[in-house]
Amino acid sequence: MTIENIKQLMDNFDFAMLLPDIMSVMNGIITIARIALFIGPLLLLGLGMHYFLTAPKEANYTSGYRCYWGMGSEEAWRFTQKLAGVLWSLAGVTMLLGCVLLSQGFPTLEPADVLWKIIFCLVFQGGIVLAIRVLIYVIVMFRFDRKGNRRLTWVQLWRGY
Repeated sequence: MTIENIKQLMDNFDFAMLLPDIMSVMNGIITIARIALFIGPLLLLGLGMHYFLTAPKEANYTSGYRCYWGMGSEEAWRFTQKLAGVLWSLAGVTMLLGCVLLSQGFPTLEPADVLWKIIFCLVFQGGIVLAIRVLIYVIVMFRFDRKGNRRLTWVQLWRGY
């Protein structure tokens, strides 16, 4: 091969052919984003089932849903595990159904619109997780004191117990 042949070959060569098609790149990004969309609800459902069915019987610092008021006594620990299990499971099922319904309309949308919907949904999922964490802490805090003793309910206080 001579220099002239190489020069002629390079003149006819289009460097844009080396780049991937933009639609195949966008489809790959959308596929990854769809998988990320379903990871959160499935993880919440799995954690909820774990807390509800197989949580440790005694308070510990390695496994289970830990909060300050829930670790004071065995009764507070069991209550916290069951509450966390129910709330996380309900959130996981609800988010999973919402994601399935949301993803049904993806084929009719442009790739950029799909990505914005997925980003909005992921931020929304994060907000729900934060709200559930706060709800668990508040419920356990009003139910038990810091030593794990059960607090009186409003009805018991009203009746003078």
